[in-house]
Amino acid sequence: ILFSLPVYQMIFFTVQSVSFRLKTDRARVLLGLLMLSMTLVLVGNIVYYFKYYETFTVLYLFFMPLILTILPFYSIYAEILLEGIGSINIRRLIVLLLPSVIILVLNLITWLPLTSADKIVFLSNGFRCPEGGNPGLRAAEQVFWLGNVALLGGQLALAVIRSSSTLVRARKVADLEPARLPYLKTNWMVTV
Repeated sequence: ILFSLPVYQMIFFTVQSVSFRLKTDRARVLLGLLMLSMTLVLVGNIVYYFKYYETFTVLYLFFMPLILTILPFYSIYAEILLEGIGSINIRRLIVLLLPSVIILVLNLITWLPLTSADKIVFLSNGFRCPEGGNPGLRAAEQVFWLGNVALLGGQLALAVIRSSSTLVRARKVADLEPARLPYLKTNWMVTV
């Protein structure tokens, strides 16, 4: 129950966000995409935790790219809430989603050629290549660590920068138009 409850909640909110007022509120659609990404990451975590390695060999291709889409979707969602749907810069969106696409391509290149047995060995070793493992497993391990360390670290740094600028804009919007963000308390934003 502890594993399935968050998944069911996320699925419910995903369907609710995407299906209600689809044409009039695009922020809800983006929230639905964010929730869908988070749901699929939760499902991947559950599958890996319960050691269903055969199933996770398929999910692994998309696991890290999905993790890398959460922060960009959230950042874009916050921007839409503050400045409206017309404020989205496609170039910025592409830059934010680029790490996810890069890791997906690298996963396709390194993961698909591996045999099922090699994939299961890699997963059962905690995403590490065993001693004397073949070069394909070493490449898969390098892609895994590239996704974890470099790109997640870069996205977290980007998230801190974007969050602080978003908070500054939110405070300005709340001060100029209190009715637009009525429940936003600006007194804690003084430090930003």
